[in-house]
Amino acid sequence: MADLGKVVVTDGGNYSASVTYEKLTFVHYQGDAYMTLKTVKGVTPTDDGTNYKLFCKSAELATATKAGIVLPDGTTTTVDGNGKISVKKATTSAAGIVKPAATDFIMAADGTQKINTQFTQATELANIIAGEAIAQVWGKVSKAIATTMNLDQNTLLKNMISNIAVNDPDKLNSAAYIYTLVERIGMGTELAVGANLTDGLNKVNSDLGDLSTDLSNIGTRLATAIIDLNPLKSNYVNHISSNVLNRVNIVLWDSNTADTPFKAGNTNRGNGFCITYSSGEPYLCQLAMAVGDSRLFTRNGSPDGWSGWTTIG
Repeated sequence: MADLGKVVVTDGGNYSASVTYEKLTFVHYQGDAYMTLKTVKGVTPTDDGTNYKLFCKSAELATATKAGIVLPDGTTTTVDGNGKISVKKATTSAAGIVKPAATDFIMAADGTQKINTQFTQATELANIIAGEAIAQVWGKVSKAIATTMNLDQNTLLKNMISNIAVNDPDKLNSAAYIYTLVERIGMGTELAVGANLTDGLNKVNSDLGDLSTDLSNIGTRLATAIIDLNPLKSNYVNHISSNVLNRVNIVLWDSNTADTPFKAGNTNRGNGFCITYSSGEPYLCQLAMAVGDSRLFTRNGSPDGWSGWTTIG
């Protein structure tokens, strides 16, 4: 009798590249069942119609790259008794499908959610109501802005600004008034950071306080014919600190005189005069002016030496 070959389908188990599978053998691979169409070895099962034929597709769970059973999560999706799957609606405390409010949001063709900017400007000013649609709120805001911008040359804002000094908490000083104030002070420009007119004036008063007394004494001496003009020098000196003890001393200085405001860089004028007061104690004060410069220059002397020149005015 002739050999008919293999005529019964057999189970070859899970696929192994080292096993030889005869024709009509079931081979299991990744949950699917394939039947060999000829004897194969080392050929990975696929539904190619030459080596294998897909006989039974598995019912495994689906993956991103493989079809299969999809299991509802019970949170955002659910299945009823008839096997019908549905999507749950979202709430403030649970995830689910969201339906945008037609007045506030719109959905693009690709499913993108966008804010609805199609609003109509309100005809009259009105208060914004809690829970009002965004389009309506924008319409009221637009009306408020338009009303403000249409005021007669911003009358409301102008009424809040004053060009004169007034004690009014509802008024703001204008730039014109600030400029006038700076000019009247005599500064010409705004105060630098840290500058203080009160401190400067107090220092001048302190430096010149004793000078007033000495000038008064000079007047008394002149009146009583006790005149001593020796301290009133009018010659140029080599050092501006040349002075007579217990006197108010006046000297002239030029660009060659040492320790002057010119040498210190406080003025670019090289000539002037300096008044020095000494009471015999180790504390002195000086007041100087430069020709062509309306400012005053002061400094103090102490056991530690002279301070730097201070410019006033």
